[in-house]
Amino acid sequence: HHRRLYRRTLAIVPPCDPSQTANDPRYQDDNAGALWKPMEGDTDTSEMFLVRCRVSLILRQEMEGIDRLGAMRNSCTDLAKQHIMNCYYRANGNTQRTQENITFGPLPEKFMDERSFEGE
Repeated sequence: HHRRLYRRTLAIVPPCDPSQTANDPRYQDDNAGALWKPMEGDTDTSEMFLVRCRVSLILRQEMEGIDRLGAMRNSCTDLAKQHIMNCYYRANGNTQRTQENITFGPLPEKFMDERSFEGE
């Protein structure tokens, strides 16, 4: 049920322009002022919005190396991590990229298929 809700959320949340939220405290990262941290009490929908903002920012910054992704592991939900990974793979034109390149650990096969993240 949670994955179904997550997919629907991704389908309805518009892409985020990081410049529109750069000064909003809800979107600040303690380390680099980056977009990704939901405030306490935010709903899943809000968190998924932040994830999309974060992905957008990461890709716009050309990842700044793998460390930025690695730093996210403690504050994102598993599904959010997988969405970020999926966007990263697609941005690099390779959906079969090995997980050794990222520090999130093993990826379930089902998350390697882009269709897992499309709306119903």
